[in-house]
Parts: sequence; structure tokens; C-alpha cells
Amino acid sequence: MNRIKKGIALLMAAALIFCVLPHMTGFAADQTEKTIGDMTGDGHITADDALEVLNCAAKLKEAGDLETTADTNADGSITAEDALLVLQYAAGIIDSFPAQQEQVTPTPEPAATPEPTPTPEATETPTPRFWIVGDSIAAPHEKEGYERPLYGWGEIIPKYYTRDIRFQNRAVSSQSSKSYLNESNYRITYTSMKQGDYVLISFGHNDHNSTGGTSRLTDPYGGSDEEGSFKYYLKHDYIDPALEKGVTPILMTAVVRCFYSDGVFKEEDIHLEYGRAMRELVEEYAAEGITVYLIDAQKYTYDLYSTLTEEEAMLYHGLGQPSWGQWYKDTTHYSEKGARMITDYIVSELEKMPLGLNQYRIKDADAQ
Repeated sequence: MNRIKKGIALLMAAALIFCVLPHMTGFAADQTEKTIGDMTGDGHITADDALEVLNCAAKLKEAGDLETTADTNADGSITAEDALLVLQYAAGIIDSFPAQQEQVTPTPEPAATPEPTPTPEATETPTPRFWIVGDSIAAPHEKEGYERPLYGWGEIIPKYYTRDIRFQNRAVSSQSSKSYLNESNYRITYTSMKQGDYVLISFGHNDHNSTGGTSRLTDPYGGSDEEGSFKYYLKHDYIDPALEKGVTPILMTAVVRCFYSDGVFKEEDIHLEYGRAMRELVEEYAAEGITVYLIDAQKYTYDLYSTLTEEEAMLYHGLGQPSWGQWYKDTTHYSEKGARMITDYIVSELEKMPLGLNQYRIKDADAQ
């Protein structure tokens, strides 16, 4: 029920945006893939189609012969998630539906004559996408009510690259490697990823957070085949599914928090254990001859904060004013200065990896 409510809220907000931007008419539906998502039958997929799917999901109208059209994820039912997929397609966030990916194309009969040479358009390499999966350190933030507004590095990194690579920031605040699996963003990301894409996976901040129960808790000490462990979720739900699709997985350890005691930087030991577990998991894959790339943001920020005073380090973090009027320091989330700092580091590490990303790099982005 909470998932449906969330989907409805997202859809209504996005629909309002489409209303005030009438020039955003959506993408033309691909008629070779039937009419999935095109509820109005006008050959285009827009916010109007998303609202039609939502009406069907809420039982406000019957889908009738449009049931297949509305079931965009091909799970046999029409829900708010189907409507959200339609809206994301209309906005250009995704370029296909899970239901389309599950359709099987019949094998053609052998041609009697040689096939013509493909045109350049037919062999053109599709634009790769860089997916970001993680928590609030990468996720976008509201800017109101802060003297130093909060920024996620996922908001900034696209500025470092040309538009020939598309960044898809699917990070969600307050999530762990376990709880993120219940987010629609997880399913949409992993059904939409295609061969040649990249996915950067960063968790650890909330994996030892027991607030609200055990929904986020994972064990940093368990092995990769021990269900419930941090390594288990990373391996079975993030890395292996990406590898199976021909997607390059990149792990990133969680950055440290701005904690000081008697003027000396000090991070919680339990938080550091999740970084250790991630590094060990990369080594496990390497022992099997499989390359899983690692960006050790935890070590980088630990070493950096160890050289700074608390006042200097806090400039990397947000400063806000809650409703009762007292200024407070955010020791976890970044200010724009901090988000730029960690983004500079991420990009510098990506440049060292033989991933083909450097061809999209804007060299003067660091000064923007």
C-alpha cells in the first residue's frame, strides 16, 4: 500500500509538471513494439497515458482490451509501478519497458539470398548509460532551509561528461543495500540496464542503522553466500545481475562522517567494517578472474579528514535551520563544496579504469 501511495504521489507531481510545460509532448510510441504504454492510441506516450494507467491501477476504470498496453512490466497486474514506468518513458528517463524486453522475436527463416550490408544507422552503438545506485550521499536534495544547502554527488557528476553518456541517478536517501531492494528504483534500474552500460553501487551508511527495526540492517562480517550479510546483498542482488547483462559494476565504499573527538577525527568502527567487507568482496571476485572495480571513497575521505580541523571539515557539510530556529550542522551530507570534493575524486578514479569513459570526459569540468 505504501508503495502504491508513493507511486501515486510521484505521478501526480510529475503530471503537474507536464501540465505547465505543454511543449513536452512525450516520445512517439514505437509501432513495431505494439502499443505498450500508449493508452490513448495517439502514437505518443505522455503523462496523459500515465494517468490512464493509474486510473486502471486504482480501479477507477476498466482496462478492457488495453490490459496488455497498461501492464508495462509484464507482471500480470496493473499497478502504480506501471504508471510510473509510462511517465519515466515520457520524460526520456527510460527508453523501453520491461514488457518489451520480455517479448520474444521469432527467429527468421534463412534468407535465400545474402543479406544486404547493414547501413551505418543499423550498426550504430547505442548511447551508454551510467546508473547510480545508492543512498543520500549521491541522491538529490532540497535546497531550501539551509545556509549551506545539501548536494548529492550524483547531482554534479553529469557536468564532468558530455551528453554522449546518459547519467541515471537512482540513489534514494536512507537506504541500505537491503532496503533498497524494496524500492521501485531497484527494479526499474535492473530491468532497464543494457549491455555496455555502467552501474556504480554505493551503500554502507545505513546498513548498520536499526532505526525502525531491522529493515535496513545487514551483517558486515558475514560471507558473500551468507544470506543477510552485506556481501551477500551486494553479490547476489547488485553485482551478479549486472554482470549477467553485460553491465560493468563499480563499487564505491561509503564516505566517512564528520565526527571529531577532542579535536581529533574519529569514525565509528562499525561504519568502517562495511568498507572492509566491500574491499574483501572485490578480492573474492578477482580470485575468480572477474574484475569488479572499486572506488575507495571511505579511505580517501578518512585520510582527508584526518588532516583537517573540525571547522575545516565542516565546510564540506550542510548547515541548516530547522523549524525551531536553531542552526544545526549536518555531519553526514555534503554541501556543494563537499559534493564537488567527492565527485572530483570519483571522476579521477574512473579515469584510471579501462572503461572507455574518458572519451566522454569534459576536461575543464573541474573548474565549473
